[in-house]
Amino acid sequence: MTVPFSSLTSASVPASQVVRGSVESSTVTDTDGNTNPLETANVGIIRATTAPDLLSVTVVATDTVRYIFDQPVTTVGATAGDFRVFDASGTPGESFGTGVAAVNGNANAVDVTFPLGKVGNAVGASVAAGAIQATTGLPLQFNANDELGLQSVTYVAGRTAKPDLVSVTKSTDVFNHTWVAYTFDSALPALPSSTSLFLYDATGAQFPGSFGAVVTLSNGNKTVTVEDGFTPAQIAAATIGAVDWNPGADTVPASPLPEYPEGAANAIG
Repeated sequence: MTVPFSSLTSASVPASQVVRGSVESSTVTDTDGNTNPLETANVGIIRATTAPDLLSVTVVATDTVRYIFDQPVTTVGATAGDFRVFDASGTPGESFGTGVAAVNGNANAVDVTFPLGKVGNAVGASVAAGAIQATTGLPLQFNANDELGLQSVTYVAGRTAKPDLVSVTKSTDVFNHTWVAYTFDSALPALPSSTSLFLYDATGAQFPGSFGAVVTLSNGNKTVTVEDGFTPAQIAAATIGAVDWNPGADTVPASPLPEYPEGAANAIG
């Protein structure tokens, strides 16, 4: 399906500035009568906007999903019903949030509760435009449509006193540039090596990040992003992302590498 956007043309917005596309809930229907949930896809080199963007969505309790954004947000005025989860069956489709709560110690995150039994089978989570507002920057912006695959494992904060891996997201743009983001529950003191960050496919094959790949920190130094450290084929095949504890991390003179426990999470994207 091809959709023209005359508004982009009239506003003289170049294609290089378009970072994400979305489709509203129930826009299309398949031959069995199932309608689509709200979903998004990357169309540019990066998926980030200047508004709050999702970094990860993770099940943290039986009926609760944690939404982590790339900047601080407020629950004041947040619309719980604009946070959604959806399962793979197409029926009953999307389920809507019933409450939004702040997360102690993480201004970028909110916990959203859903009706009983809706989170367990969910494969994705979304947030509709205007659901939540940033607390920094002027003007204070509301989010755009956003959606990510839902981590199927429950994460309980505070497993160790060091940074623990929370989630892994992956993406490839139309130019075959790749990104993998590893988000931890606390800030890293320094950049890890790309070779200590991994992906695995369904057969168990390991793909280490390539030596010399661009590695950056964001989200208060909690998210490590590896740019072009994995091939598009590896990104497509990967089902799990992992980090390897860096032995001797505190012995590197003048440039200590961060030390964190080994960990793994579903690679979503």
